[in-house]
Amino acid sequence: MAICFPVEAAIYKCTINPYKTIYQATPCRSNMGEQKIDTKLRSAKDEAAAAVALKKWQSKYSAQQAAEKAAIKAEKEKQPRNIIVQIIQRPQPQLRMRKPSRRRMESALR
Repeated sequence: MAICFPVEAAIYKCTINPYKTIYQATPCRSNMGEQKIDTKLRSAKDEAAAAVALKKWQSKYSAQQAAEKAAIKAEKEKQPRNIIVQIIQRPQPQLRMRKPSRRRMESALR
């Protein structure tokens, strides 16, 4: 017959720089950013509240993604028209007249 007791372990999130994060069982060194992660079991009520909050966040995130996609699509639809307007409004290049060469001038005078 075995008796099991809940085990609690401390987990530390150590941030070395903005691009590197380490999770470990021992406290972080002093030059790292430290955050202790809660590993306690939650009650069924807390789990249900967390599930509702997650669903709310997911719906908000998907709505935000759809709005961003619509904005990108609208910008892409405008872009060809903008190019045409830019071509029309572009100043026309000035034509350069070549200076007549000496030979041409002599042949014209003959």
